[in-house]
Amino acid sequence: RERDALRLALHDWRVRFTVSGRQVEVESLATGYRASQLAAPSAAAQDPLATHREFAARWPVAADNP
Repeated sequence: RERDALRLALHDWRVRFTVSGRQVEVESLATGYRASQLAAPSAAAQDPLATHREFAARWPVAADNP
């Protein structure tokens, strides 16, 4: 539980949603990595966090929706 919603971790991703009867409404999708982890440079040839970095840059998390 998270305030008035639920949060589900699916591997490296976080889904925030609400349930009302048989209706499920997804409120947000977010990376499971901290901003400090995404800001750290990667030494790997193929950056394993590249998708998460791109996602976080395109859809930043609102302050009231962690």
